[in-house]
Amino acid sequence: MELPTLPSFSVQRFLGKGGMGQVFLAEDSKLRRQVAIKAVSPDTDDTDGHRLMREARIAASLNHPNICTIHQVAEHSGQIFIVMEFVEGHSLSSLLKPKGVLGKHLVPYALQIADGLAYAHTHDIVHRDLKPANVMITGDHRVKILDFGLAVHRRVVPAEAMTLSSDVSQALSMAGTLAYMAPEQLRGDPASVASDIWALGVCLFEMSAGVVPFTGRTAFEVSSAILADDPPDLPSHIPVEVVQIILRCLEKDAQDRYQTAADVRAALEQVTRTEAAVSVPPSTAPPAPAPAPDVLDSIAVLPLRNLSGDPGQEYFSDGLTEALINDLAKIRALKVISRTSAMRHKGSDRPLAAIAHELRVKAIVEGSVLRIGEQVRVNAQLINAESDVSVWAQSYTKKIDDIFALQEELARAIAHEVHAAMTPGENSQIKAAPAVAPAVYEAFLKGLHFWNMRTGEGFAKAIEWFNTAVTQDPTFAPPYAVLADTYLLLGVYGFKRPRDVFPGALATARKAVSLDEKLAAAHSTLGWGIQLLDLDREGAEREFKRALELSPGDVPTHLRYGTYLMGLRRTEEGLEMLRRGVELDPLSMVMRAICAYGFYLARRYQEAEQLCKATLELEPNYWWTHWSLAETYRATTRPDEAIEHLEIARALSPANAFIEGSLGAAYALSGRDREAAQTLADMRERSTRQYVAPYFMSLVQLGLRDVEGAFESLFTAAEERDSWISFCAVNPALDELRSDPRFADLTRRMNVDW
Repeated sequence: MELPTLPSFSVQRFLGKGGMGQVFLAEDSKLRRQVAIKAVSPDTDDTDGHRLMREARIAASLNHPNICTIHQVAEHSGQIFIVMEFVEGHSLSSLLKPKGVLGKHLVPYALQIADGLAYAHTHDIVHRDLKPANVMITGDHRVKILDFGLAVHRRVVPAEAMTLSSDVSQALSMAGTLAYMAPEQLRGDPASVASDIWALGVCLFEMSAGVVPFTGRTAFEVSSAILADDPPDLPSHIPVEVVQIILRCLEKDAQDRYQTAADVRAALEQVTRTEAAVSVPPSTAPPAPAPAPDVLDSIAVLPLRNLSGDPGQEYFSDGLTEALINDLAKIRALKVISRTSAMRHKGSDRPLAAIAHELRVKAIVEGSVLRIGEQVRVNAQLINAESDVSVWAQSYTKKIDDIFALQEELARAIAHEVHAAMTPGENSQIKAAPAVAPAVYEAFLKGLHFWNMRTGEGFAKAIEWFNTAVTQDPTFAPPYAVLADTYLLLGVYGFKRPRDVFPGALATARKAVSLDEKLAAAHSTLGWGIQLLDLDREGAEREFKRALELSPGDVPTHLRYGTYLMGLRRTEEGLEMLRRGVELDPLSMVMRAICAYGFYLARRYQEAEQLCKATLELEPNYWWTHWSLAETYRATTRPDEAIEHLEIARALSPANAFIEGSLGAAYALSGRDREAAQTLADMRERSTRQYVAPYFMSLVQLGLRDVEGAFESLFTAAEERDSWISFCAVNPALDELRSDPRFADLTRRMNVDW
């Protein structure tokens, strides 16, 4: 057989013939992975060809563990090619012996098929040709549905128009797909969710009995049976609950069937919960492969997809993603990419290999969350990024009351599959938290959703939700920890006067630690609060170290501990901590900007500039990066370049004291004293209405050579616990004040050596 040619692919061998054409194994020469290429039959007419191209591209948007991924749709030399994931295994049809799918695999396979259908239907895509020949079973018993939405049917002739004179061989050939068609399709209606559910019912019947429910020698007989006959009895070993599910899928009237594939899946899940076992002879399904020998010591958890169809439930799927990341980050032997970088790939259709390369990890976890009432279903799979092979896949269903147990089970399963060695302490850390009421947990997740916005309005809403959670359950520690963190951020970002919010933050962090001594986030926030408010350096370091002991991959702790060390002139330790934070969260703009600021504090200006420029290539519209770069330019006497970036930053974040203070100082350095003075006047006027960090006012005063005013602002900053005064011992911006006796007094007040 002559192998087809397609640019960028090396076609290796013929795999088989499908309903639409021939299938070949090939290698993608760019991504170095095996793929299956379907060469669509050349007799497909123009109308079908255009529809196929259009709908194949739509189907390519589907990304689900139980759906064969379409990588590319191409046309070359007048031939249509569909490039898809190469699935090693057996077709479901090849496993259907006379007694059907044997033993324990019936319901698990059915669940996975229903799950894939449910996901596609929420994306407005129907299969149109679901049958065992279009379902693959891998060596580890994972289902992959093929050819979603791609069936090119000839016009279906209504049953009443068929005659016994039809060619028998053609009729039998048509019956291969006809046997799975719903009654309404035979009457001329288009394929729909309801017809997919009928086809699922036929598949389940065949999986149970080894034969389809409606048969005949001709297309006429098959269609007549579909339209008029009741399905025959199923074997006696099939549980009655499964029989009821199949019969409801096969109701003649579409309105009497399950209305969604998610409903079918929920009914099948109920079967698993009641442990209705299928007792038949041993399974002939392919054996599971031996565990993969690879040690996947770096991993990224991509945002779990929200399958509810309700955007208002995004907080729930995002919250579970963050919880899973936090659990895995407790394992010292495992590098886990932080939430911020993972969330930048939410909804991305980039190849997993490209995402893994960008994040510098060996493995990817992806999956989905579906919440129906008080039931939560999580599907997850672990993919070896280098080979693009799924190492493991599993589905979990729990009541929302048991969500922490679900998180624990999922984290442990992934840790086992990547062969991450856990210490006894880490093993005890990944444990189910005490059960909380669903309303409390939801309030906590909603608070996290707003907290992650990092805006004044977002922080205000986060505080409301966290307070709701702790009011309803005063013993639940996580909301206290993030509530304390929110108060600290309000002061650090300049939304509130630090002296007004830091005491409450510290008290709340201590409450969180008292409720759960093993909560890393509570220790991290407590250490930060002790550093900023109490200026207790030893106490802060003790808490930071405890946080990293409990969660070695916690990025906020790396950021806080790193800046703490920089302020104490422990430069190399601080930079190492900040670099590690960037490694764990490579797409976090704030982590990168703070690391660049660390290089600036260390007077390693070239490295600061390089990191800022590299970050601006990733995200050109983040004000903090422009600000960090401008600080470096000011320190190296390049005021015009600093002004250029600060004016961009001001357009991105108006009325921001960070930017205004640095801009006023840059104006003065450039000889534009009038503009510097006006900037200072604007800051003072605004300070009568809202908090403006005095440290940034001191920068402008220093630029205008008002040393007395600068010291006054710096001492005010120290009194108010302005977090930026923490760097006074090392900040190049204050160099010209170091010979003044008042500077030594300032550093003593801040409890740093000079």
